[in-house]
Amino acid sequence: MDNFQSHSDQSTTFSPSTLLCKEPNISFDEEEIEIYSSLDAFDGDDDQEKEEYVKMLFDKEIPCANEDQIVQDWIKEARFNAIQYILNITTIFRFKLLTAYTSISYFDTFLSRRHIDVENSWAMNLLAVACLSLAAKMEECEVPSLPEFAMEEFSFESKVIQKMELLILSTLEWKMITITPFSFINFIIPKFGNDSSPSNIKPMISELIFRLIKDVNLMSYRQSVIGAAMTLMALDPRLSKEAMETRLRGLSSCLPVHIEEVWSCYNKMQVIDTQRLNKSSKCIISPPLSPTQFPNLGHPSNSSPAIGSKRKILGFNECDQNSDNFPPNDENKRQI
Repeated sequence: MDNFQSHSDQSTTFSPSTLLCKEPNISFDEEEIEIYSSLDAFDGDDDQEKEEYVKMLFDKEIPCANEDQIVQDWIKEARFNAIQYILNITTIFRFKLLTAYTSISYFDTFLSRRHIDVENSWAMNLLAVACLSLAAKMEECEVPSLPEFAMEEFSFESKVIQKMELLILSTLEWKMITITPFSFINFIIPKFGNDSSPSNIKPMISELIFRLIKDVNLMSYRQSVIGAAMTLMALDPRLSKEAMETRLRGLSSCLPVHIEEVWSCYNKMQVIDTQRLNKSSKCIISPPLSPTQFPNLGHPSNSSPAIGSKRKILGFNECDQNSDNFPPNDENKRQI
């Protein structure tokens, strides 16, 4: 069986054999946003301390990887399914959004440093479970037991998950406190929006960020760039490059993000939204199904929940117009 390999040293391997013995409804309500509190400890009038803190965060950010790096299709699909799983579990256990984002950050950072071959594609599911478990231990007050993280093909023995957790910790060099776009939002919003920012701006930014990372690896952009770009998108989705550059000047003293990087991230979100609208339009004009085209749903008593009767898995329609819903899980899922 092939190995996990370090990108920096192909001789450093980890054998997967040693480990072997749908779409969430995420709420972005204002009262549930606990991920913007990093600046709340500062006095409201102490702008200098805030700027020094933000500058410190900017300096500690992990440099972004090569955005043009070719990623195999199977990895994109596996990552998409992993994020679907993470968001589903986040909904079930009412984890903070920061927990979900942190686990995805662990996932992408791991893949930027180690290689998984297609023959070991099952390991991507194991990686998602272990990343979410670690993130929950970092961010949540109450953490479910490892068996409770199981869902369909994301089901592994506890000792297997624990071994993967150790590999993640080693690969990330035990640096588990992550800087996220949310670390910068409280500072960025006043710089861009002044008094004209809508009251629900933070949930809007959160939704945009989570829509973005479904398609964009977190190693592609600095977290400050994502924060700035998604804040601008929430305030005005049709900015010109010149208008964006004018707004970014207000950040230059302590958050010197590059206009080209922010513009690239902003444009990427525009493309994602355009594709989303196109899919919605196709759904709206689709003809109704005939009776013979409806699937045989069977009797309710014949169905059984995937992860136990005490939990509720939310199903979603690809044509759902609710902006809180993400695209659904792929129908054809690989089995372990």
